[in-house]
Amino acid sequence: MEPLRRPLLCPTAVARALGRLWARGLAFAGCLEFFAFTCSFGTIRHVHHLLVITTFLLLFLPAAPAGRGEPVLEGKTAYLRAFWGAQCGLLLTYSMSGFMKILIGLWQLATTRSGVLTPSALALHAANSAFRFGIDPPGADVAIRAGPLGLPLYLAVIYVETASLSIAFRPSLHRVWGAALILLHLGIGLVLNLFFTSSILVVGILLLASPFAPPWTGWRRAARDLPIAGRLFPRGSC
Repeated sequence: MEPLRRPLLCPTAVARALGRLWARGLAFAGCLEFFAFTCSFGTIRHVHHLLVITTFLLLFLPAAPAGRGEPVLEGKTAYLRAFWGAQCGLLLTYSMSGFMKILIGLWQLATTRSGVLTPSALALHAANSAFRFGIDPPGADVAIRAGPLGLPLYLAVIYVETASLSIAFRPSLHRVWGAALILLHLGIGLVLNLFFTSSILVVGILLLASPFAPPWTGWRRAARDLPIAGRLFPRGSC
């Protein structure tokens, strides 16, 4: 038998396979089945939701060209359009989470209950999570002891989540927002012991490696492009 001339899973072979619909369909089916298995023990965890959603949205990527030549302009445009759609789907999930926090927080304030928008929101959330799951994450004690001092950080998290969908229309902030979302997940892991590793992977691929992000022009430009908060930085001020 003639020996293999190249490894079975060489990068070129993997790249060509991922450009085919059947390979992306298998990736989505595998993620879906894995997620269904992990949620079949009496509780539903959402740590893998973004991975399942993203692999589904990437099914709409156009097929790779049959030849080895460069794809035509129409093919490149269709590819970028599908990739941008996946970015929108990813960012929409964060905006939905932020909007729900705001709506629930307003309802809690209207009913005089402690909740999302109260000064000790982060401390209460960390204490409740530690009590429910019987764990002691390294950042939980810091969040609990901080008390009302943790409110600005918690409001910043809500802002980053709520404004996420608008970032799809601000390519200059793709990488900045990707880094902010990854830091958000790392903070959640340290405070609540919920590690969204697959979500960090998805954010890194779709935002940190965004093909739409222009060359970095500095923090001043990024500050002016911030949703709503960018109005605090007019062009002549920074």
